[in-house]
Amino acid sequence: MANPNAPYGLKPVRHLQGGTIRMSEGFTIANAYATALAVGDLVAKTGTGTDIQVAVNGVGGVKAIGVFAGCKYRDTLGNIYYRSIWPAAQATFNSEGATAFVYDDPEIVYKVRASAGLVAADIGQFAGYTVGSPNTALGVSQGKLDSADITGTLDNLKIINLLRTSNNDYGSFAEVEVLLAWHEYNFQNIAAS
Repeated sequence: MANPNAPYGLKPVRHLQGGTIRMSEGFTIANAYATALAVGDLVAKTGTGTDIQVAVNGVGGVKAIGVFAGCKYRDTLGNIYYRSIWPAAQATFNSEGATAFVYDDPEIVYKVRASAGLVAADIGQFAGYTVGSPNTALGVSQGKLDSADITGTLDNLKIINLLRTSNNDYGSFAEVEVLLAWHEYNFQNIAAS
């Protein structure tokens, strides 16, 4: 059976050291931030402070801080929402912005679907990450590992293994386990193996 072309962004599956997977509430989304965010999107800090944004693909830009896990905000009427999606340009009460939940531990292992073909030789390599428009019906990211950007050169993701499930295999749209290699909290980035 072929792997489905059904991206979902980055989903935490385990902790590299066997620890508990936790998300942080220490980040914010600026009032009326113009880009939609969905659970599974790779995010980065906007610079100073705690605001986050969609992470730009590739090294040389802003390092990722983690993976978006949802948000809490008050709309302009004061109604409180807990959502898996930050709607693009959402206005908030008194311009206060939103609380963002982010998986920010650099030792979390994620599963992600590849954008195209993947072979056994890709394990241990680095890859870029492509962002897609959120699937608003499911409340998840449409991001995926960029199969066209798999190299031995440092990039957003480090491919560590093929996801071991009965309905997954090498080839188009394979699911793999990855670490965030270009991460804000890594003092030394993960070296190529």
